[in-house]
Amino acid sequence: MKRWVCILLLGLVQGLWAYPALAQGVNAFVDRDTVAEGETLRLVIEVSGRDPSSDPDWSPLSQDFQVLGTAKSNQVNITNGTMEAKTRWTVTLAPQKTGSLTIPALTVGDQQTQAIVIKVTEAGTASTTGATPDIFIESEVKPDTAYVQQQLTYVLRIYYAVTPHGPQLSDPKAADALIERLGDDRQYTTQRGDRRYGVIERQYAIFPQS
Repeated sequence: MKRWVCILLLGLVQGLWAYPALAQGVNAFVDRDTVAEGETLRLVIEVSGRDPSSDPDWSPLSQDFQVLGTAKSNQVNITNGTMEAKTRWTVTLAPQKTGSLTIPALTVGDQQTQAIVIKVTEAGTASTTGATPDIFIESEVKPDTAYVQQQLTYVLRIYYAVTPHGPQLSDPKAADALIERLGDDRQYTTQRGDRRYGVIERQYAIFPQS
């Protein structure tokens, strides 16, 4: 009798560990939903549970996007005796036209992702005053005005047509404001005139104190 109780308990414990890994769900998201013509974006698909037997079907993307590259990774986390497995695909996409575009639902095994709508704006007008520089910086603050302790978003972008040697971005400082970095740096490509640039984008939250 004791032997059977031990076997049943062991099976119950194994079941508690295995069950979360069997539960599956699929999610899709993009790193940004508004891009300029010539820029790229990243589509991420995550599947929770067992590793699907095959990769997603990328063919529906070809209608409005060019697939520039895909990467796959697997991750297993164990927290308080609960195991969670995730499979992630990261796809770099180049929109083929401007306007409102839909990333269609994609099939992953016997599941489908949700469709995602993005906006592609027209590229900026190329400069006519000479050759575009190899490296330059742009920044913007949103909104233009704010009250004391109201959050402002400061966006810094470094554009480079040649590989920079050991680039370092220093965080801004201000005596009369609190400044916090928002998330990780974003990296993508864009077209300016007849040159293609890599872009490093960093965002900060600024809270004026006076």
